[in-house]
Amino acid sequence: MIVNDSLGKLILAIYQNTWTVYQNDDEYNYDNQAIEIVTNGDRKVYFHVELKKRIAHIEGALYTSKDDTS
Repeated sequence: MIVNDSLGKLILAIYQNTWTVYQNDDEYNYDNQAIEIVTNGDRKVYFHVELKKRIAHIEGALYTSKDDTS
């Protein structure tokens, strides 16, 4: 899974249960079952993924690319 910001800049990627962070503009909290991205300072959560009973629960402001016609 790849997470980009609203301008398309890569924020983080998840591959084979490994998180890779590409920006240091925000803060991250994570463990073996969840990751959340929060704003620096006030620490407002704007993206959260949690694995519960083998189901990924995704919360946040989600957008598709501008050229997505599906």
